[in-house]
Amino acid sequence: MLDVYSYRMKFLIIYIFITVFSIISVYISFDYMKSSDISSVTDKYIVASAKEKSSDFNKHLNLYYSTLHAISDDNVFKEYLDSGKYKMEMEEYFLSIKKSNPYISQIRYISNNGMEKIKVEELDHPFENKVISRIVEESELQTKKLKEYESSFLNLKKDEIGISQIDLNLNNGKWTLLNEPTIRLGKLVYDVNDQKKGIVIIYIKFLSLFNDFIHTELYNIDLIDNEGNFLIHHDPQYGLLGANYAYKLKDEYGDDWKKILNHDEYLDGNFYSFKVLKYDHNKNLKIILTNKYVDISEQTKSFQTDFILILVFLSILLSPLVLYFASLPDKLAKQMIQEFTTDALTSLSNRFALMKDIKTTKFDNHMVILVSIDNLFKIQNTYGYTISDKLVKHFVKTFSEYDGIEKLYTNSYNSYVIKYKYISDLELNRYLNILMDDLENKHFLLRDENIEFLLQVTIGVSNPANKKDNLKKLQEAENALEMAQDSHRKYDIYGVLHENSIISKKENISLAHNIKRYIDNDNVIVYYQPIYNNMTETIEKYECLIRLKGDNGLLFPDTFLPIAKEINQYYRLSYIMIDKAFSFFSDKKYEFSINLSVIDLYDLKFQEYLFSQIEKYGVADRLVVEIVESESINNYDIFFDFAKKIKEVGAQIAIDDFGSGYSNFNYIIELSDYVDYLKIDGSLVKDIVESHKIQILIGSLKFLSDNLNIKTIAEYVEDEEVLKYLSSIGVDYSQGYHIGKPSDKLIEE
Repeated sequence: MLDVYSYRMKFLIIYIFITVFSIISVYISFDYMKSSDISSVTDKYIVASAKEKSSDFNKHLNLYYSTLHAISDDNVFKEYLDSGKYKMEMEEYFLSIKKSNPYISQIRYISNNGMEKIKVEELDHPFENKVISRIVEESELQTKKLKEYESSFLNLKKDEIGISQIDLNLNNGKWTLLNEPTIRLGKLVYDVNDQKKGIVIIYIKFLSLFNDFIHTELYNIDLIDNEGNFLIHHDPQYGLLGANYAYKLKDEYGDDWKKILNHDEYLDGNFYSFKVLKYDHNKNLKIILTNKYVDISEQTKSFQTDFILILVFLSILLSPLVLYFASLPDKLAKQMIQEFTTDALTSLSNRFALMKDIKTTKFDNHMVILVSIDNLFKIQNTYGYTISDKLVKHFVKTFSEYDGIEKLYTNSYNSYVIKYKYISDLELNRYLNILMDDLENKHFLLRDENIEFLLQVTIGVSNPANKKDNLKKLQEAENALEMAQDSHRKYDIYGVLHENSIISKKENISLAHNIKRYIDNDNVIVYYQPIYNNMTETIEKYECLIRLKGDNGLLFPDTFLPIAKEINQYYRLSYIMIDKAFSFFSDKKYEFSINLSVIDLYDLKFQEYLFSQIEKYGVADRLVVEIVESESINNYDIFFDFAKKIKEVGAQIAIDDFGSGYSNFNYIIELSDYVDYLKIDGSLVKDIVESHKIQILIGSLKFLSDNLNIKTIAEYVEDEEVLKYLSSIGVDYSQGYHIGKPSDKLIEE
């Protein structure tokens, strides 16, 4: 889907996506962190912790309840209440209870009329920094009017425990600092006759008890009464003993303070309040648990917000830079496309651009004219790249100014494509002739080098009838150019002949594939054609001829050898011919000849293999090496070196097809010291009886051969009349269908 957008747009989309993704990820990460940080965990378990603390507090109170029950149920104590006996024991009993619990400040037994009977209390040691417990002497015991809480204790039911309010010591409505706020627990006591005798009161140091109870790592714990006063505050400067004891619930919790006071339990985010104790006059004590780490959550939330704002700010701040870099790929891509579609030397649109344009409708109703500078590579090899490059630039500059060129492309280093608007055949031919004359007759002068060039140009033109198939137009122009170059014409326009040529090329491509397959599968067959001695009238020699066994019959050399050379398979046929021919004649008396081309002579590796096989099969004294395409010998040193080696091993040399092509007498004279046989080409032999000129030519050739001590072999001897004539003029050997057709067996076999 992104393919429809430019690189710049893709980059921006990705950038926006990454930015949004980052912000969302940060938000989710912080939320996850917040849900798992200590503050969130503390909030999660605040109610459970409060319940646990409440339970612990009540367990502490239950210890004192149990103490009161134990005292009131003690039989010795009941006996004391009834008769006054065991007073000393009971005082010691009270003292032991006091000493066993550091939170108890006093234990008192008061009779129904308000008289203190037993009292145990603690005092500061006058000389040491510690607290001591003592039994108050009887002389110090008091009888006075019962206090309000004491009177309320006398109204308790038999087994009921009474709890007083905390002694806050109010004077004129103001708090007064106390050494230790106290809470009293009271219970009625009965003698052995179940007569009510008074009350036992335990005085508990409330702050000491509460401070020990509230210790926790996760929460701040505050204690308040039903007036909203802080009895104990986690900050030492507030509460009963704090310097700022006027600091109240509403000062800390704002609008929530009434909800805290009016509800037995109240939960709001980071704090939880609950009633922990109810004592006289409906004055309740409540505990408030507050998350110690609430600031962490707030800081995390604040940091989250700040971090996200920073990300947004950075994304906006970086936008110009992002826009700049987002534009670079498009600029680079544009530059790359420009470089990729432009020829660096000529600055023309190159073949890639041509193929791109030609696949569109840009070439509809236009023709492709392909212009080739045939001698450019020769100039390059002679004068070097610098000169040839300057020549190309000069040519393109001149060529671009010609009329009729709608657009010019570089097809390759030495060929160019003209986009030509077709009007008519007449106008096309007129244009091509003018173009050819101008290009061939123009002198291209390189002033800096003081060198002048004439260019050899060939032109191929697409089919004028092809209006729409643009891709085929280039192929047509290339085929026309190839045929023009092969036939040495100035230009060629694609037509029926080219269609037939393409068909032939397709057949050759298919044949090339088959030829390689036949060779790979060893479908190579050697045939043998007899050579007749005209003097002795006997068959003395055989020429080895190669064939391929194809899918539909035998293939002959004129069919497959040219293609084998093109596909680099010819050398394999030469090796196979040597192996099969040498093996076949290794045990026979006949001379035999194999055909080698100039290609074979120039291959030193092949020469090495040839001589090794001659030695292996021992056929040197019967072997004749026929040199075909002898007119292509352009390095006599290599030929002479090869011929010497052949002579040294005892084999002989024949020159094949003499008289055809460009063969001349001077050529045979040059090679005469090494040549044993001269094979007269069949194109001369077949007409020798009727043509007086050929008779003179072959007679002269015979005369030359005799003087150079070279034997002659006439090819294409098709009838008895030709054979007799050749015998009459002294030609040494004859070969042809009249003597015997090529076969995979010798005639005598």
